Amino acid sequence: MRVLFLTHAFPRQSGDVAGAFLLRLARALVATGTDVQVLAPASAGLPAQDVIDGIPVERFRYAPRRWETLAYTGTLA
Repeated sequence: MRVLFLTHAFPRQSGDVAGAFLLRLARALVATGTDVQVLAPASAGLPAQDVIDGIPVERFRYAPRRWETLAYTGTLA
């Protein structure tokens, strides 16, 4: 089985609290043999592609960099 998590918040690194419950769920699914991938918003300083605790993460740009102020910062300004 293959599962795609499409989310507005996913941990930026192991131990991050943003979307931590999704990382726990993803790890549990992988332990059952499920192929899990994550598509999450980009943020300054994060790579476009990453692997967190064995889970592949691809980050998408949702606005020009200077306007990407919603994901992880919680601000609209």
